[in-house]
Amino acid sequence: MSIKFRILLTVVLLQVMGFAALLLNYNQRAHEGIVEFNRSQVMASLKATVSQMDALSSQMERTAAGLARGGEHFGEYHHEQQAQDIRNKLQRLLLRTFASFPDAVGGGVWYEPYSLSPDEEFIGAYVFRSDIGLSFTWDYEAGYASSWWYQLGIPDNWPRTEHRPDYFYWTAPYVNESGQWTMKVVSPMYDDDQKLLGVASVDWALPQVMGSLQNMKVTQDSKPILYSPRMNEYLGDSRLSMIDPFARLDSSMRVQQLPTDNGDYLYAARSRTGLILAVCIPQEELYDLVEGTLSKTMMVNTILVIAFVTIMLITLELLFRPLDRILTALRTSIRFDSGSGQITFSPLNTESRNEFTQIIDTFNRLGKQVVEFTGRLNRTNTELQKEKRRSEELNATLEQKVVERTAELAEKNREVTESLRILKLTQKQLVDMEKHAALGDIVAGLAHEINTPLGISVTAVSAMEEQLEELKTLFNQNRLSRDHFNEYVEYSSEGISIAAENLRRAADLITRFKQVAVDQASEQKRDFELCDYINSIITSLRPGYKYRPVEVELKCSQSVITTTYPGALAQVITNLLMNSLTHAFPAEQDDRNHPGHITIEVSEREDNAVIVFRDDGQGMKEEVCQRVFNPFFTTRPDHGGSGLGAFIIQDLIINQLKGSVSVTSAPGQGTEFTIILPLRISAAS
Repeated sequence: MSIKFRILLTVVLLQVMGFAALLLNYNQRAHEGIVEFNRSQVMASLKATVSQMDALSSQMERTAAGLARGGEHFGEYHHEQQAQDIRNKLQRLLLRTFASFPDAVGGGVWYEPYSLSPDEEFIGAYVFRSDIGLSFTWDYEAGYASSWWYQLGIPDNWPRTEHRPDYFYWTAPYVNESGQWTMKVVSPMYDDDQKLLGVASVDWALPQVMGSLQNMKVTQDSKPILYSPRMNEYLGDSRLSMIDPFARLDSSMRVQQLPTDNGDYLYAARSRTGLILAVCIPQEELYDLVEGTLSKTMMVNTILVIAFVTIMLITLELLFRPLDRILTALRTSIRFDSGSGQITFSPLNTESRNEFTQIIDTFNRLGKQVVEFTGRLNRTNTELQKEKRRSEELNATLEQKVVERTAELAEKNREVTESLRILKLTQKQLVDMEKHAALGDIVAGLAHEINTPLGISVTAVSAMEEQLEELKTLFNQNRLSRDHFNEYVEYSSEGISIAAENLRRAADLITRFKQVAVDQASEQKRDFELCDYINSIITSLRPGYKYRPVEVELKCSQSVITTTYPGALAQVITNLLMNSLTHAFPAEQDDRNHPGHITIEVSEREDNAVIVFRDDGQGMKEEVCQRVFNPFFTTRPDHGGSGLGAFIIQDLIINQLKGSVSVTSAPGQGTEFTIILPLRISAAS
């Protein structure tokens, strides 16, 4: 085995071993990253489904409360009206309520025995949804008063003069007459003397929840699960073979990953109705999905390895070529003519200075001494021709090497440029995903926040409609008195005031959110008042923290008018507030007796706007504070953090808003971000 072959073999083996180590390390990191990405996707989808279910259950409770208030109102005037009038009003109220609420499959108003009329023991009005639409029925039988769901709202042994401890009572899931899984929410009613008058109920069919779970299937064999702890029963087709798989699920509403016997991935969350929503993904199937992705990457990497090894072999061949030429020249440099006894010597040529130069020079001197007797003239002529030949060969070889090196450099530069482009594209996609996720959280919270004033307004207007109908009836019957009219005016004024106030509240929420949402979706620059705009952002984000013990205060010593990009500023304030709510005040550590404080101070300094964002949360260690703006750095990866929040803040402030940002923090002392922005961003900037 020649030295050349051994060197080539050693270099190739070292290259292959190095690439193998890099590929193994890459595959391990990529495997963990893909699994974590899929885990984050599943947890986010499950969280959105639970939030949607909780929002719908809240709307069910508000509807039940509205029916209860309507039933109380009709019960209040049952002495002044005919029983048939009350029935007609109840029928209109129920049909109108459920016509505007398609998610409910039925509901009714049920009065205590003999509470409205001494001649009628049971009065129960019920509306249910069928294939032909809404249907109304009366229940005069004694069955509903002794039914289990009625007993849930008003037990037999409960004193009728005492209030029930809760406003709403949810039944366990049950199968209704049409074969659907259903839950019922019951709200007690009270008369003028605060005695129990009856209950109002709303029925909720669960197949739509099961349909939402079916849309969360990540893999073919993943199992969406809907489980009722109160019944200890699975709803739907999916089952788990494990014993009590949700024993470690705490009472919070957050999504959690639970341990399983066979290593499968089980994610679960508890809704406010008590139902548990979960998704179980087989470990083998998730790993097959990951391996499929890695196999494509492995194929590309293998091609790159083969190409690199080929290039190295060609390079080594080019490096060894001068040695081959020297060996060939040594074999043919001296010729002996046995007939004439003459020795012919051809000196070796050196194209460049290298390790073989001294050997070649020594060999040439020896050859010259041997053939010097051939004559100075012939030697001089031979040397001239040799030097000419060597110059031509050197020029040709030099041009060839320049072309080869230039081509190699261009190829390497192209590969580096392409890799940098792909890296920047991936980073931009991740940043855009983080921005859209924040806007999605704002939309979900705002939708939940708007439901309350709109529901109150609808209930107030409905009650005023009933009062107007009653006034018309009295007028047509010539029974309208001044007291009735004054009572209607007072009642209507109060209802209009309630509806107007809540509609103004909803309009204000929508207006502020609309401006913030439009700004975040565009890249336009405009003039605006900084304090008012930040207040709009805080208002849009308030649904995300209004039920948490955290107070947000905006301090503005003066009006600050700025010309900049409001969308980028909205993203910065949103990320700062979300980071504080997630890291400075973790939800699992909320304490109503010691609320957290977030302060945003806005001031003007020379030609700059200064924004100081400060919280009194748990703070950060020095090493964490130094890395807070690094991309993909997060201290809470188990809570779905992407590690891009602070990075996006710094990127937007420096590159788009043309400002600067700094952070100071200490454990237990809170965190302070200081942002300095120019008041005017010129077109040149």
